[in-house]
Amino acid sequence: MATTKLSLNAKGNLIIIDISDVISFEKENNYIKINLKNSQCVYIRTTMKKLQETLKEKNLYGIHFLKSHCSFIVNIKHIKELNSRQILMSNKDKIP
Repeated sequence: MATTKLSLNAKGNLIIIDISDVISFEKENNYIKINLKNSQCVYIRTTMKKLQETLKEKNLYGIHFLKSHCSFIVNIKHIKELNSRQILMSNKDKIP
């Protein structure tokens, strides 16, 4: 089975991330913080709107990722618990 990869520009360097490693994308000022399952994070300079468009272009939005809040896009496969107030992710992050 082929692994789906996502290529993004981070500080002038092209990075390639396995989408199964991405827990969430989080807006932080003019950057998007990519929270990875190995407790690492990567910052890219873009907007949530552009990131969402990129995910849609690659047919990843709605299948692997959903926008849960104006500041978060989450990987559906990393959702552990969901209620009316928050989402608990596999890394224990609580997302509104």
